[in-house]
Amino acid sequence: MLKLVTAAAVLATATAAHADNEIRISAGQTSVALDTAALSDLASLDLSGVTDAVIVPGDFDGSVAFPINSRSASGGLIPTTFGYSLGDFLGSFFGAIEHEGSVLFNSDTVEVGNFTIGFDAHRITGDASGFFVESTVGIPAILFDVANPSALEARGDGLLIEADLLVSPEFAGFLQDNGLASIDLTGADVGDALVNADAGCSGADTNDDHRVNGRDFWKYVFQYVTRRDAADFNGDGVRSGQDFYLFLRTLGGCFEH
Repeated sequence: MLKLVTAAAVLATATAAHADNEIRISAGQTSVALDTAALSDLASLDLSGVTDAVIVPGDFDGSVAFPINSRSASGGLIPTTFGYSLGDFLGSFFGAIEHEGSVLFNSDTVEVGNFTIGFDAHRITGDASGFFVESTVGIPAILFDVANPSALEARGDGLLIEADLLVSPEFAGFLQDNGLASIDLTGADVGDALVNADAGCSGADTNDDHRVNGRDFWKYVFQYVTRRDAADFNGDGVRSGQDFYLFLRTLGGCFEH
C-alpha cells in the first residue's frame, strides 16, 4: 500500500510540473571534414596540421573530431551550456556547444580552433540554419554558417546533427581583406560536420534536480502513459516501447541507490 501511495504522489507532482525534462549536453565530439582542395584553390589555405586535442580519424571518412567540453570545463576552455527539452528541440534549445582543438594552415601560420557552435536567429537565410561555428583562438571570428541539417536526432541520451558548412560573411570578408580570396565566398559549401553529443545522466533526470532516483522513474512512467512529448526519448516523434527501453537503459546507468 505504501508503495502505491508513494507512486500516486509522485504522479500527482508530475502532473503539476513541467513535463519536458531538460537535456544537458556534457560530452561527445564533433567531426568535421573540410574540402581542403576548395580551401586551397579558392582561399589560399593549405592544411598543415591539427593540435594534439584533435581526434584522428573522426566519425566519418576523411574527418577529424573535436572533443566537446564538459559543463564544468576550466583551464582556459569554455564550458558547454547547450540544452533542450525532449519533444520540442526547435522551440526549447539554448546555450552553445564548446570544443577543444585547432586546425592549422599555411605551414602553421594560420590557426582556427576551440570552436563554439552557437545560434543566432538573425543568421537564418537561404540554406543557413542560424547555427554557426566560431573560432575562439587564432582567428577569433565566425567561420561557418551551419546549413539546414540533413539529419537531426534530439534524444534523451544525446544529440546528433549532420549538416554542411558554409563560408560565413565574416570569414569571406577576412579572406578578401587579407588577399587570400579574389571573390566573395559567402555561402560556399566547404565541408561537412557531424555533432555526436552525449547528454550524460540528464535525460534520466526527469525532475531536473540533478539527481537520478525512483522519482524520475515514476515521472517518466506518467509521461509515457499520458503520451507526453517528453516521453519521446529516442527523438523520432513517436512514443513507443523503444523510448521506454532507452530511458530504462539510461536510468540504470545513473540510478542513485
